[in-house]
Amino acid sequence: MKVILTTCFGIEDVVAKELTEKSKSSKVIELRKGRVIVDVKRLKPIFSLRSIHHVIKLLSIFKFDGLEDISRKISSLDFSNEIKDCEAFRITCERAGVHNFTSLDLQRIAGEIIVKKYRKKVDLKNFDTEIRVDVIDDVCYVGIQLTRESLHKRGYRVFEHPAALKPTLAYGMLRISDLRKRDSLLDPMCGGATIPIEAALSIKPRKIFASDRNQRYIEGAKLNAEKAGVADTIIFNVKDCKDMSWVGTVDKIVTNPPFGVRIGRGRKFLRRLYFNFLDACKEVVEDKICLLSLKSSLFKYILKKHGGFKIVHERIVSHGNIHPKLFVLEKAE
Repeated sequence: MKVILTTCFGIEDVVAKELTEKSKSSKVIELRKGRVIVDVKRLKPIFSLRSIHHVIKLLSIFKFDGLEDISRKISSLDFSNEIKDCEAFRITCERAGVHNFTSLDLQRIAGEIIVKKYRKKVDLKNFDTEIRVDVIDDVCYVGIQLTRESLHKRGYRVFEHPAALKPTLAYGMLRISDLRKRDSLLDPMCGGATIPIEAALSIKPRKIFASDRNQRYIEGAKLNAEKAGVADTIIFNVKDCKDMSWVGTVDKIVTNPPFGVRIGRGRKFLRRLYFNFLDACKEVVEDKICLLSLKSSLFKYILKKHGGFKIVHERIVSHGNIHPKLFVLEKAE
């Protein structure tokens, strides 16, 4: 069976790697924007992947020229086997790129086709079958969604940090940093502790440290860790990121610094934050740093001015509706 695994844009390679580790009979066919197309023999292992959002049984992929062309091509597809036993269905659409139509337009035309052709009713809440019609740039993906709820919703987030990372992206950062079981890990701006918790649940490094200067965030992070069942594996502390001396040394630092957007602070705040962060890292990190920055030019400027680290990898990822740069750093000397 061919399926589409959806994920955060920019970590598709992480999905492919995790898939080959957990489902050796599966074959990766293609990586696309926020999607990995795979051939699977068994579905069960797929639902344990920590890097994906949804699993969609693939029915068709096609290029299109406008909304009418999409309508014609969907009309030609056979949904009879997929919806023969369902009483109600819904259409879900995800759209990215520049188009002269909206996601609601896609849902409307696809829904009208199914109602007219198969005499099924639409129910947005109490549905049996969810049909996905996604448009990414000039490509349309049509399939049956096999996940009722996104797999990034882990269930441990009882405290919601105002700028929380999706657990899928946090896991992706850990994998891109090449975190291993033998390593120690620090997140010095941990917020609600998504990165440390994902590390504890998946890679299980030998030591995990998590700190934040906001005591309320640390209290919330501890609640999340307790809910996830990993509170005893993470050492928490209320500390500013410019003071990391309390951990001694660590192999990896993986963190999501403030972007300066949600907190309403500008370049001056970020310059000071980045420089102080790099200064503190220089004293404790042994191997790699992995972080996100929405102001990548500013971060590179501060990095060059600081001189203590070099970029060994960078890529753009999606974090909600914004697209920060992910950087991996090593010591310059």
